[in-house]
Amino acid sequence: MINMHCFSMYNEKIYEFRHNSGLYVQILPKKGFRRKYAYLTTRFGSADSEYLCEGKKIKVPHGTAHFLEHKMFEKKDGDIFDKYSKTGANANAFTSHLVTSYHFDCVDNFEENLNILFEQVFVPYFTPENVEKEKGIIIQEINMYRDDPYDVRYQEFLKLLYKNNPVKIDIGGTEETVRSITPEILYNCHKVFYRPDNMCLTVVGDVNVETIEKALDRAGLPKYTDNQIERIQPAEPEKPAGIRSVCQKDTSCPLFAFGFKDASSKYNSTEFLKRKIAGNFASDLIFDSVSELVDTMYRSGDIYAISACYNINKNYSFYEIMGASEKPEKVEKAIGDYIAKIAEMGIDSKMFESLKRAYYSYNIRVFDSLSSIARRLVYSYQDGYNLFDYFDAYGKITEADVNDFIRDLLCKEMVVTIVEPKGR
Repeated sequence: MINMHCFSMYNEKIYEFRHNSGLYVQILPKKGFRRKYAYLTTRFGSADSEYLCEGKKIKVPHGTAHFLEHKMFEKKDGDIFDKYSKTGANANAFTSHLVTSYHFDCVDNFEENLNILFEQVFVPYFTPENVEKEKGIIIQEINMYRDDPYDVRYQEFLKLLYKNNPVKIDIGGTEETVRSITPEILYNCHKVFYRPDNMCLTVVGDVNVETIEKALDRAGLPKYTDNQIERIQPAEPEKPAGIRSVCQKDTSCPLFAFGFKDASSKYNSTEFLKRKIAGNFASDLIFDSVSELVDTMYRSGDIYAISACYNINKNYSFYEIMGASEKPEKVEKAIGDYIAKIAEMGIDSKMFESLKRAYYSYNIRVFDSLSSIARRLVYSYQDGYNLFDYFDAYGKITEADVNDFIRDLLCKEMVVTIVEPKGR
């Protein structure tokens, strides 16, 4: 049965249904738009490192989800990119800590491209030769990121936050774990995680819902199974694994990442959305370029760049402040002092109301960016919330919610990562 959700405030609709294969489908029609977007997403990411299968504990080498993403573009009859290029489509994929998503966008030949997407994701082809060849490519990619001071900053920051959670491991894995991946491991992971009932098809554009439903019926997708995937998540302490780290890389000036560890498992679905949005408001009110703190630091020359974001999903959550400064310790103190001041006095009421109106305007405009709204639908599937509920929650957020967020999370002991230029 196809369900329709209306969002009257923005005059938008989402159609959703569960195909008989178990595949969850969400479609946001955009009449009159030429380009169409489709994402096929599986709940298998880099953090899925252990699971139970027939009573046996299976440990997956770190980087397997990312490796599998690479290999799904290679088929027995050639590269899947060649098929997309013949239809005029752009195609790509990404792996996060929680999901892997394959996508394309096109103007014409949408159904043909959808068939290619199904073939790409549901028909694996791994051989000892093509897997061994891919190892060299991925190891080269890992080593490239090891030399990137911005990536090093992020990875070192995660290692300070987490003791056991596999999110602290690079999405690509390590050279050692990548070398241990075999065709058998890839086939097993594909069988377990690339099942329609563990996946979601997201479509945005001028499309017909019944046409997509019929395309799914013709695709011959794997049959539905009610066997639950039992993921094993290691217990994670509430406190960070460490507080401070300093390393050296080739960078023109010091980079910093300051932050706070949270625990997303504490929040139910309503609290999850409220906290997510309150974190967004706090980031803009404290660390946007118009804030008193950031304006003062730019004018004094204490920072070259700064931004902040709150990351929350079902397996982990943290707040990160990142930037560049010749005086990172001075910036660290200034931020700590300013947060303490805001926690005591509360946020500026006028700035809060102004930001709330700005968010409302932005949320209207985002529906005209098909790529943006498609990604948001993918992330809402990843984190288990309804996209319209998310936008609706923006209108219900209060000044007190943001103040509570700041006092609860940003007043904890701050984790500090600094990447210094070599030779200092």
